[in-house]
Amino acid sequence: MGLRPEHIGKIGEAEFASWCAEEGMTFNGSVMDEMGWDYLVEYYGDASAEIHDRCRQFKVQVKASSELKGSIPIKVSNLHALASDPLPAFIAVMRIGDSRQVDLAYLLHIDSELVSKILERSMGLEVAGKPLNKSTLSLPLVESDRLSEVGGDCFKGVVERAVGPSFSDYVKAKQQWCSQAGFEEGSASVELKVEGEEFCAQLVEMTLGHHREIRFSGSEMSKVRFGHKYESQGKGPGVLSMGRVAPSGHGTVKLKCGYSPMSVPADLYVSTIAGADRLAYRIDGHFFELESNPARGSTGQGSFTVKGDNSVLTLQQLKTAVRFTSRLCAGQRKLSFRGGKGGEAISFDLDLASDPVDFSHCTARLDAYQIILDQADVDMEPRFSLDDAFGQSVLPAAVAELLSGDGREIKCSFSVDGQASTRFVGKRVNCIHRSSCDFGTAELVVVFVVTGIAEQDGASGLVVKDRRAQLLACLVRSEVSGAVLEELKAVVSERMADLSGDLVVDGDLQSWTEQDGEQAAAVG
Repeated sequence: MGLRPEHIGKIGEAEFASWCAEEGMTFNGSVMDEMGWDYLVEYYGDASAEIHDRCRQFKVQVKASSELKGSIPIKVSNLHALASDPLPAFIAVMRIGDSRQVDLAYLLHIDSELVSKILERSMGLEVAGKPLNKSTLSLPLVESDRLSEVGGDCFKGVVERAVGPSFSDYVKAKQQWCSQAGFEEGSASVELKVEGEEFCAQLVEMTLGHHREIRFSGSEMSKVRFGHKYESQGKGPGVLSMGRVAPSGHGTVKLKCGYSPMSVPADLYVSTIAGADRLAYRIDGHFFELESNPARGSTGQGSFTVKGDNSVLTLQQLKTAVRFTSRLCAGQRKLSFRGGKGGEAISFDLDLASDPVDFSHCTARLDAYQIILDQADVDMEPRFSLDDAFGQSVLPAAVAELLSGDGREIKCSFSVDGQASTRFVGKRVNCIHRSSCDFGTAELVVVFVVTGIAEQDGASGLVVKDRRAQLLACLVRSEVSGAVLEELKAVVSERMADLSGDLVVDGDLQSWTEQDGEQAAAVG
């Protein structure tokens, strides 16, 4: 006659009691079996351990059966109690053989992996509104958990190896297992309520480093554990913002030309919001951008944008930018990018629907910039944008010619208030002129003098024409402050004594000076 389940249980309990007795462990059974354990076991560990760390405790649930399969089902409520308890916990599984003795035993340790698995199942049941004591979780019986010998010595050895040398450290670690499990993917979820597809497109663009803020009509915030949302709260409309987005990687963009390929450095931004099979990317070459955004319907097709107002280039980089852009506009539009963390390679052809751009005057302008930087008094290295290569001011070219000795004809007109203009006709005049213009992120400030013979210009005006202009000062400054203006005045005052002629006209100071020292108001 076979044993009834209660008899099998008693044999298992007696066997477990003998294990504890063999090793001198104190074991106390649970009077009310409601918290998942059958026995609380205590014993003194290594005497060399710290005095507070010598007494060890752990809880055990005993399962006995006349037949064991590949797993054993246990109530989730019992497992949850064992997993959340800071003490070590084990499940002793025994098979009662035909001799009515335990012939096979397993000792399952509720380790960090099992803690996470148990809490995940408990969380799922609670969210679904199902009681834990009405559901089971099957734990696999694997060879690594099998006791090599049925007896107290093997049982205690498994416990010692599981707990480790420090009992207090184990307890702390188990508390961390419980508190951190299920939060690996974050602890909160925010769902935004949006209208239309524009939000999705802007969200992708935000991850590519474009938009800083996007508005939404409503939201719901929830705590999340093991992928389950709970304690959700609805919120009203708001703004989604994102700080500066760092590049996914760095690389180079190569312009494929028939005779000489050209490469420029670039940053790669990649967004995975559009989906792994629909890559959204932006390649920032500082003076241009290449972008593909599937949310904008540009799958397999990139858009090219010239960033003319982005003042981040040195003069040498600006020269490269002009050559690169001129070749693109000339029809050389096969580009490739290589770089990023994984060495990504992206190739594409550009279809630029734009009017022809004349770059012929850019070279002369950049040469003028170079002469100024080489010879002027510079307090900073300015940064330029592509727009600076197409600037309209004629001052840089004129200054470069003066610095290189290739002066152009300069005309200065002025009038002398309260004096007969004919009085100065034919006299040798020095006209001092100040001028300034933007020079990338800096400002170019010059003072030059035009020396020549005064001629009549209208009823009361005078004009001086001459190719002999001389620079008195040429400054490149981050800003034109009061100190810079005082510096210019000092230069002019010092140089005026060296100027030979009948008249010195200073338009900014609104004064003129004859050799005899007589002064009157003048406008240059």
